[in-house]
Amino acid sequence: MKIIVLLLALLVAFGFAMKQAAENMEEMTIQQEIKQLDQYPNLLPVVEVTI
Repeated sequence: MKIIVLLLALLVAFGFAMKQAAENMEEMTIQQEIKQLDQYPNLLPVVEVTI
């Protein structure tokens, strides 16, 4: 019975660690995208109105 409880505790701990790793990877991805966007100027086309 103790082995089953230990295995369940290990599975819960592993699940929590995987959740934290996924959150960290998502945060790092967002930060990388922000850094890339900061490096580029505004890429919208310049429109000149002539009359």
